[in-house]
Amino acid sequence: MYSLSPAVRLRTIEADGSHWAFNIQSGSHYELNETAYRVLRGIEALRTIEEIAAELAAEYGIPGRQAESDVNEALEAFARDGLGIKEETL
Repeated sequence: MYSLSPAVRLRTIEADGSHWAFNIQSGSHYELNETAYRVLRGIEALRTIEEIAAELAAEYGIPGRQAESDVNEALEAFARDGLGIKEETL
């Protein structure tokens, strides 16, 4: 299970449609592609990895297992970069 770091703010710049993640604690900022932005918005909305992956699989026409693997890989990278928090489950 992942959640968005409390210090992270997601924004879309209307003028050019770009997506950004800002860590207000560290001052770091990241420009995101559409898929990365949707994954982070998904965890911000407390959606499961499976729900996020299913939506992306349907939209991009890829197998569900591949989408789930890609979402997990992205979330692991976000956690390493301080954008997300991996919560251990019992």
